[in-house]
Amino acid sequence: MVTVATNRKRMTLKEFLTYDDGTNTRYELVDGVLVEMSLGTGKHGRAIYRLAKRLEAAAENLGTDWLAIQGLVGIETDVPGKTDHVRIPDITMLPEPQWDAIEAIYDHIHQKQELATDLNAVLRSMHGVISEFVTVENQTHSPNPEPGKLYDLSQINFDRLKTEFEQSPTKKTQVQTLKEAVDQQLRRMLNQNSTRIDLCIRYQEIVANYNQETDRATIEQTFEQLLNLIESLSKEDSRAVREGLTEDNLTIFDLLCKQKENLSVQVRNRIKQVAQNLLESIQTELQRLENWRDKETTKAQVETSIYNYLYDEETGLPTESYDDQEIAELSKVIFLHLYRQSPATNYPIYPNVA
Repeated sequence: MVTVATNRKRMTLKEFLTYDDGTNTRYELVDGVLVEMSLGTGKHGRAIYRLAKRLEAAAENLGTDWLAIQGLVGIETDVPGKTDHVRIPDITMLPEPQWDAIEAIYDHIHQKQELATDLNAVLRSMHGVISEFVTVENQTHSPNPEPGKLYDLSQINFDRLKTEFEQSPTKKTQVQTLKEAVDQQLRRMLNQNSTRIDLCIRYQEIVANYNQETDRATIEQTFEQLLNLIESLSKEDSRAVREGLTEDNLTIFDLLCKQKENLSVQVRNRIKQVAQNLLESIQTELQRLENWRDKETTKAQVETSIYNYLYDEETGLPTESYDDQEIAELSKVIFLHLYRQSPATNYPIYPNVA
C-alpha cells in the first residue's frame, strides 16, 4: 500500500504510539517520520481478502489456531542505519491468543480515552470510590441523569482531593486528563447555551497560564483552579432546575436577559414564561413548515413570528424593561440560535419542551 510523508518532524516510537490528530487517518512511522497510508484500490483489497482466506484455511488444515489479520497490526521493524520504524502489513499472521491479547490492550486504551472525555468519570477515578466523597442530591427527581451532565458536586471534599493530588506521582498526567475532560464538558455546555462563554474564557486563561510554565507549583495551582472551575460548571449545569426551566427554555431565557441587570422577581418570572411559551409556539409552527432552514421565505417567516411574539403586549416581553429596538435585536438573536440548533431534517427542534 502506498504511503505519503505528512510530517517531516521526527517522532519517537513512544510519541507515535500516542499520536492522535483527531481523524481516522492511518499512519506508519518510517525512519522516525510520520507517513500517511493511502487507500488501496478495489483490486488490491480483493487480493488481500482472498489471500487472507487461503492463509487461514491453510492454518486450519495444519491444526493451528493462527488468524490472518488484515491491515490492523503495526509491526516494529529493525532497519540498519534507521531509527524508529513501524509498518502495518496488509496481512499479519498471529496465534489467536496473541490477537485476543492485542484486542484486550486496545479495549483498555479505548476505555482510558473515553474516561478522559467524561468529567464525572475522571473525578470518580481520582476519588477512587465516589460515594466516599459525593452525595448526589435530588436523586429521586433524576434517577437517570442526562449523559454528560455533571452530578451535584457540592458535597465533594475538594480539600481532600487537593491533598491526594499533592501526593500523586503523576501530577502532570492528571492535570492533562482533567483539562481534556473540562474542555469536553465546556464544549457541550457552550453548544447548548452560548451565554456561558464567560466560563470558556475562564478555562482558556487557566490553560494559557499553565502552558507558560509547568513547574510543580504551577501544576498544583492549575489543578486547584480547574477544581474551582468544575464547581462553577456544576452550579451552572444545575441552574435550569433551580430556575424551574428546561435546559432549552433556560437558553432562551438567558438570551433574553443577557444585557439586563437588576431585574425584579416579577419581571424575571414574566420573561421565563415568555421563553417557555415562545419555544412551544415556534415548535408548533416549525412542524408545519417543510425544510424551513433551506428557504429564504420560511426563514423570514420564522424570524417574523419570533418578533411578533416578543412584541405582542399579551405574549411578549414587558414594555417597561424592553424598547422596540431591543425587541428587534433579540428577535434576530433568538432566530439565529434556533437556526443553529435545529437539525437539517424537518423534526421539532425541541421535542421535550414542557
